[in-house]
Amino acid sequence: MAALIGDADFDGLITAVSLQIQGDQGSAISYDLLTSFQAPNNDHANYKRVGFVRSIGVGPSLGSLNVGVVYDYNTQQEADAPPVSTEPAGAVWDGPSAIWDLSTWDTSSKGISIPFGVDGIGRTVAIALSGSATARITVIGFDVTYTQGNFL
Repeated sequence: MAALIGDADFDGLITAVSLQIQGDQGSAISYDLLTSFQAPNNDHANYKRVGFVRSIGVGPSLGSLNVGVVYDYNTQQEADAPPVSTEPAGAVWDGPSAIWDLSTWDTSSKGISIPFGVDGIGRTVAIALSGSATARITVIGFDVTYTQGNFL
């Protein structure tokens, strides 16, 4: 639907009016992250079994993500890629609702935390994160729950 509205004081011509098909909303950006390997409580001798990892971030959402745990410097292991995020983030360039100086080009940020169940066992632990997002996000950190055994 299109409309041109003028009032009684309008004096001029309206020319060169064109209609365009709405463009794509853009593509999500995929990302991967691997933290440094740490031995919880600085204990390199005993095995740990991580149960849950809670990702903590700031943004309109954390998009689409997946978290895994990597043990004992196994850098070949990584988190499985999640489905690509299609969640729109605010107004879109050349979109029908985007008005300069009026539209918000990014959505408001809020604190977000998402828990993930993980498995495995090892002496040192790193967090692997894989995801995609259509808006700016900031990963602040991770909370980790784990149990610890003796020499296994």
